[in-house]
Amino acid sequence: MAHQNGLNDKGYVNFLNQAITPALPYLKSSMSGLDFGCGPTPTLSLLLGKQGLHCINYDPIFFPVLPNNQFNYIFVTEVAEHFFNPAADFLRICNLLVEGGILTIMTEPWLSLDGFAEWHYAKDITHVSFYNTKTIEYISGQFNFEILNREAGRVTVLKKHYPLAGPAVMN
Repeated sequence: MAHQNGLNDKGYVNFLNQAITPALPYLKSSMSGLDFGCGPTPTLSLLLGKQGLHCINYDPIFFPVLPNNQFNYIFVTEVAEHFFNPAADFLRICNLLVEGGILTIMTEPWLSLDGFAEWHYAKDITHVSFYNTKTIEYISGQFNFEILNREAGRVTVLKKHYPLAGPAVMN
């Protein structure tokens, strides 16, 4: 399924607000942010801008220039399911966050193997990695994150506690 999203699509704006709303209590206007995997039509950064927050866009295809600095917060909205190597991608994201930085992940969790092959998320040929509550907990532990909020179902807000001592390995 090809995604056709933008600021003029009210449904898409409401969809992104599912990630923004639980993250807002942890964000300040003095912070710098990154929309990791913004796609061809950056929208999340514009919505954050309306909240007085500065957010840079990055996408390996559409906005491939990534500044050589760290960020106070990073949003990974509907992107993690596109990671061919989640360990490397989450390590990269972790290294882009300052200590105490906020990571917001939005991806639809799989609930059971029953019906997995018919699940709309699994049928999207661009989705190659799938997550559930235990996967997010594992990632959090591997990359030194504390789970701050996961009440929104598909959204988890994490806080980075300290830099990695060495390369994280996901088994």
